[in-house]
Amino acid sequence: MPHAETAHEPVELPDRPRPFRVHFPDGRTQDVTLHPDGVMTTVLAGQVLRSLFTFDEMRERNWEHTQIEWDPPTPSPGARGRRPSGHRPGHHADARHPLNLPAPRQETTTVPHLTKVGGEIRIDPPLTWAEVKDSPFNPANPSWNDEALDVKLRIEEETVETDDGPLTRRTANALIPAWENAYKAYHLMEHLQAAMAAFPGHTFTGRLACEGCDDNYDLWRVVVRDGRAQRVEPRIVWPDEEDQADRAAQGGDDCV
Repeated sequence: MPHAETAHEPVELPDRPRPFRVHFPDGRTQDVTLHPDGVMTTVLAGQVLRSLFTFDEMRERNWEHTQIEWDPPTPSPGARGRRPSGHRPGHHADARHPLNLPAPRQETTTVPHLTKVGGEIRIDPPLTWAEVKDSPFNPANPSWNDEALDVKLRIEEETVETDDGPLTRRTANALIPAWENAYKAYHLMEHLQAAMAAFPGHTFTGRLACEGCDDNYDLWRVVVRDGRAQRVEPRIVWPDEEDQADRAAQGGDDCV
């Protein structure tokens, strides 16, 4: 891997936009551009989206255990073909894929980590159809099946009577998990942040509750605070704290 380095090494701001590729431990990659002013951008469905996080903030979040490849080679353009029925969107090779999310990997014995995601992020005021019709987060958008996004807009329909007859009005009042069943929510926070950044002038509130399917202790939430997606870990509190403190002072419980 050329120019590979751990994500924890300090980064100097470039004098011109500099592309880099994030390599995740499980083989996934993500293409991003770092600009001289410290802003990071990525291309999503033909739209340039600006990250609200800095490089250093991402090092402490999703990129903690990754490697950074600076000035990666541009992938060769590939043809986009029809996927077989039931295929998970986004897991196909395509140089034009906006977030360069998981390309197809060789079959291995490794079981993918699936997460059950619930809850919603409410949008106030709701987004109009004009705002969302071409959005990659709109599941009604023809490009939706090609994005592998971890969140989507909830589209509501309302029929109103007009002088010209019934009119169907569509709005989006929330961001919700992309799938009802458990899925590989590897980019949940990034995609939620990108969705909020794509619609300025609206307020986002709420939380997404996440539970890993292969680990009973893998419980966490994504909450929105001041327009930023934040991961929150649970804290265990013993109901009998005084008894626990007494046992700790006496050497704790014996494990047999």
